[in-house]
Amino acid sequence: DCKPGSTCFVLISDVDDTVKITAVKKTTSVAENALGTNEFFGSSELYNLFFAEGVNRDVYYVSGAPGPVITLALKFLRNNGFPNATRTSDRIFNKSTESTKAFKIKKISEIIRNLLKTHPNIVFILIGDNGEDDSAAFKEIASQLTLPAEQLHAFVRYIYRPSETNLNVSLSEYANRHQIPFFTTAELAIQLQRIG
Repeated sequence: DCKPGSTCFVLISDVDDTVKITAVKKTTSVAENALGTNEFFGSSELYNLFFAEGVNRDVYYVSGAPGPVITLALKFLRNNGFPNATRTSDRIFNKSTESTKAFKIKKISEIIRNLLKTHPNIVFILIGDNGEDDSAAFKEIASQLTLPAEQLHAFVRYIYRPSETNLNVSLSEYANRHQIPFFTTAELAIQLQRIG
């Protein structure tokens, strides 16, 4: 939790295809992988290192998993030791009926606005993937909130070629959206170290 009056860091992360290997765009593997506990190498360690850096750090999870499927994501987060994985009522959220993109825009914006009411010095770190249009959601969130660049950072795990997602977002397009694509958790770790 963030202490008033100091700079805080809040990480808001997707789960499937961001920290958990799910392959949501590959229908032949998604059902099997949804039941699995395979994380992208080093993800839980990185999130725990981030969380352990100080009392002014917090982690939220916003998942596109529909309804009861969230229980698989929760089990994954708990079994792999992710921070805040047991605080289901106030740190882990999933969609009900709206589209994944609309849900993430609404929920992440709501989390950020609520936190800014009491802690105006928060640095927000959004982490998603290129499978369910997290990049477009992050772009919309940034345009709605109009936070300074040093207060809002977005990272997108690049795991699908544009032809596999129908989203047509190339690597170069992320720079235009003020987002940083990453392939490995090590690359993300370097970027988080630069932020603080």
